[in-house]
Amino acid sequence: MCQSSLLQRSNGRGHSPAAWALFPLLVAVLALLSAAGTAETFCVDEDNETGVTDGSPDNPFTSVQDGVDAAGAGDTVKVAGGNYQENVLVSEKQVSLLGGFVGGTTGDYAAGSGGDFETRDAAANVTALQGSGNESVVTLVNAGTSVVDGFSISGGGGSTIELPYGSHGGGIYVTGGAPRITNNTIEANDPRRPELESFGGGVYSDDADIVIENNTIRNNTAGRGAGMAVFRGAAVRIAGNTVNGNVGVQDHGGGIYVASPNATITRNRVYGNEIGRELGYGWGGGILVFNPGTVANLSHNVVFENFASGQGAGVFIDEGATATLDHELVFHNETKSGVTGAGAVYVDGGVFDEIPMGSRVTIINCTIAYNPPPDWYVGGNGLYIEGYSEVTVRNTIFWGNDGDDFFVTGDSSLAVTYGDSEEAIAGTGNIMQDPLFADPDAADFHLKSAFGRWEPIPKDFVNDEVTSPCIDAGNPADSFENEPQPNGGRINMGAYGNTPEASRSPQGGEGEGEGEGEGEGEGEGEGEGEGEGEGEGEGEGEGEGEGEGEGEGEGEGEGEGEGEGEGEGEPSIEDVAEEVLATFNDADGNGDGRLTFAEAQSQVSELTQGQFNQLDLNDDGAVTENELEEVAGVTGGCDCRALFEFLGLGKSLGDLLLLGCVLLSASFWPRRL
Repeated sequence: MCQSSLLQRSNGRGHSPAAWALFPLLVAVLALLSAAGTAETFCVDEDNETGVTDGSPDNPFTSVQDGVDAAGAGDTVKVAGGNYQENVLVSEKQVSLLGGFVGGTTGDYAAGSGGDFETRDAAANVTALQGSGNESVVTLVNAGTSVVDGFSISGGGGSTIELPYGSHGGGIYVTGGAPRITNNTIEANDPRRPELESFGGGVYSDDADIVIENNTIRNNTAGRGAGMAVFRGAAVRIAGNTVNGNVGVQDHGGGIYVASPNATITRNRVYGNEIGRELGYGWGGGILVFNPGTVANLSHNVVFENFASGQGAGVFIDEGATATLDHELVFHNETKSGVTGAGAVYVDGGVFDEIPMGSRVTIINCTIAYNPPPDWYVGGNGLYIEGYSEVTVRNTIFWGNDGDDFFVTGDSSLAVTYGDSEEAIAGTGNIMQDPLFADPDAADFHLKSAFGRWEPIPKDFVNDEVTSPCIDAGNPADSFENEPQPNGGRINMGAYGNTPEASRSPQGGEGEGEGEGEGEGEGEGEGEGEGEGEGEGEGEGEGEGEGEGEGEGEGEGEGEGEGEGEGEGEPSIEDVAEEVLATFNDADGNGDGRLTFAEAQSQVSELTQGQFNQLDLNDDGAVTENELEEVAGVTGGCDCRALFEFLGLGKSLGDLLLLGCVLLSASFWPRRL
């Protein structure tokens, strides 16, 4: 009956054929809404003292575990700020655990007005999960793509799952699945038990495609991997974390311990961690990459002030692992007196079934500097290689490591090109000159330049009286596209080469500009962009001009006539702000209203760290919509987000799609009865 009526109206009486053609799309959208509508949200607030709890905003649960137990696969548990003294288990289902909501007061719930579970600020509404000391604070067992976001997690005593063989995961224990551990503070956890091995004081993960991102992981203790220990997992991502003050009391891994066939370790700050101090031996104070079959890509990490009783206080690659160190900054890491050295980077192999198996490491555009030597050591305080290992180094600066940058045993090999070091080493493009760091005492390892050096505060370029010999000294075949103009058409050495914070060059790059001149003299021209170049013009004479592409520039003309050229440059910061703003909701996966660099770059892949720094007006490591609108100069127009909120639609995909369906359905409404 309904179908025949609809077909009858489609015969020119009710709506256009174009609208009827959209009917399959409407059906698909309704099906999507139906599927999405099965997900539920449960609320938790310890301040509800009414004794009535059903997980609603008016009557929230008072225990996080009650919320998890009530949740089904794909559901969300929203937790208000407060102190929850409990251990939480998520097993065999996918649940999103989100902390930092405003919630309500005891009086609000008693009066029946309920709590606010839409407004979320994890910093202002600290949501503390305080463990009992005899179990991991949060345990995820085959929990799919579950999320743990916005909590303070402490007091964990290690999982009981693997007893009596081991005690692992003080703060968070994960096995299986592909969970996301994001935006938490994980501190003061200790999984050690007498006579048992213990891994992962802060986080332990085994056989999971885990993402550990934008957390602070500090002051945890374990035998190995005191900050975190991650094993197996087909795809592991460790990004944007601060890992500091963690203490490993056994012999491997103070900060980060990784043994995975596909690990990405990027943009972390790893400092003040230690391994084996009381034991008297130990390796890998900051980052440890371990085991045959392990493949790890380390990039843009800052590793400093870590300690190891043995070698590799900063970074240790061991037991046949494969690793790439790309744009790493490794400084002020220290080993104890009497060891073989390797305060910064140590590469070792092993023998397996009587077969030698060395580690394979590539080091690209790193700065490995001022790692202080112990009172006595053998050598190689910058880079030590042994155990049938092979290392290649390119565009990297070794300086301030007591003048003893390299040590290679007879069974291993090292190849260095386009590097700067105090210790002489053969190789194409290698130099031995002071790199002229901006201020190594203040941990500023940007290269001095009379033509512009990045100054972290106030986030701008300044001019020095001297220029580093490492500028435009990297491999000519390597990309320099991310370096600001003028960049000399060649990559810089060191950790800031081919980044927006690369020091500027004494000569311009290639490009075309726009300039005008008449007769003999000078003229001015405008172009769009930045960069210097030459342009040839046609007219009543010949002219040459220099200008800037996509911006404003000056040109010089010789002879008679007018000349014009065109150039292209980088997008303006206003355009970048608009692009990030347009994808804000998609990037803000945790719904906290703030985008980290990693979140923003997940939607705007070409976004650079330098551009993000310009968008971050208050320098807090994240950008908000207000900051983006201020940079973009957005004024007036329709505030669609406010409109949706006014209509009660919020931010959810389902609600927005529902609005679309309502509008689409209107096209089917008969124009006349």
